[in-house]
Amino acid sequence: MKLSSAPRTPADLSPSLDRGLKMYALTATAAGVGILALTPSAAGEVIYTKVHKVVQYNHGPLYFDLNNAGVKDFALAGQLTATTS
Repeated sequence: MKLSSAPRTPADLSPSLDRGLKMYALTATAAGVGILALTPSAAGEVIYTKVHKVVQYNHGPLYFDLNNAGVKDFALAGQLTATTS
């Protein structure tokens, strides 16, 4: 598909189509604002537990349980590699 760099000529819309498009845009905007107004606000808190763990290279991952549910939520591992030539 070849793109043209020539300016495009705007199309003339009939007054009824132009009015309908403007009403659609106004209605869609009002609906979006209404949905945002009905959305409940979120609340949260930060819970901090001081822990000191050393991440050792090539000794397996260090697991984290974020919500204290006994499930490993994610892991952090250190890996050291070296190359010579």
